[in-house]
Amino acid sequence: MSEVFTTGDPYADFILRLTHQIWEERDIEAIRTYYADAVPVKSPSGMTTGSQSVIDSTKATLVEFPDRQLIGEDVIHTGSSDEWLSSHRIFSTATHLGRGYFGDPTGRSLHYRVIADCAVRDNIIFDEWLVRDFGAIVRQMGSTPEEVARKIVAEAGGSTRMTDVMFAHAAPVYRSRGNDHVAGRTLARLAERLLTGRFDEAREDIDRACHFELPGGEVAHWRDSGVSSIRVLLAPLRCIETQVDHAIGHADPSRGVRAAVRCTTTFVHEGAGGFGQPSGEEVRVMSIWHADFVGPNIGRLYLLLDEVAVWRQILST
Repeated sequence: MSEVFTTGDPYADFILRLTHQIWEERDIEAIRTYYADAVPVKSPSGMTTGSQSVIDSTKATLVEFPDRQLIGEDVIHTGSSDEWLSSHRIFSTATHLGRGYFGDPTGRSLHYRVIADCAVRDNIIFDEWLVRDFGAIVRQMGSTPEEVARKIVAEAGGSTRMTDVMFAHAAPVYRSRGNDHVAGRTLARLAERLLTGRFDEAREDIDRACHFELPGGEVAHWRDSGVSSIRVLLAPLRCIETQVDHAIGHADPSRGVRAAVRCTTTFVHEGAGGFGQPSGEEVRVMSIWHADFVGPNIGRLYLLLDEVAVWRQILST
């Protein structure tokens, strides 16, 4: 069924329309119109190149999850009509009704988030970064990130490391780093503090009543609970280096002040916790953060990273 997207923001409408047209109207061939022939798509699962790869992966997903819906929660963007960057947060629903990556159909219902950062020039996407909450997906499929990662690594012959870090080594086609809006700077500072283990400092930029949406589909309802959950997730990983790849601050009358940040971080797995016993392995993580603001502070925080990708690197020989 066709949808009309008239948010009053032409950049958001463009992203929302094309996403709905491709996925829910099943106009998969429209990918050739909206994506450059040689577009790189980088994610923690690896990297593909070209619009045909986007078509192939879309078709495969729809075979397995034919009723998938992509509900666009927000599109945070910067740039001009000639060239711009969008960070599109999607809440997905789907039912496992076909055979594919997860085997025979189980009828299980899923809901999870994805954030896609797309660089657009002349209405064509020419560079893309993508993080899905794979941890939430596999748990709802009745497995764990560790179990799925073990299977992937074994099928790859014992290591997926080259694929796992490809996103970090690929030279970006889009080279801008966002904008200088205060909201983007604030979210970037918060992300850096959390990724480097400075949890007490991170509290300074978070509203006491902040709502958190975290990897694995975890939800936390106030500042101390949310920071504690992020501490538990990241505590086994010691940060060696982190960089903010882009930071966007954005405001409009209908949605208020928001921000989007993408980071690339190198950790060493040297603590016990949610990623098992310390392995000493170096892991590279792509994370994408969105935030809604209440005054100068963050009132709602979204964090996506791929727990399965972390496990793959820990388990790779």
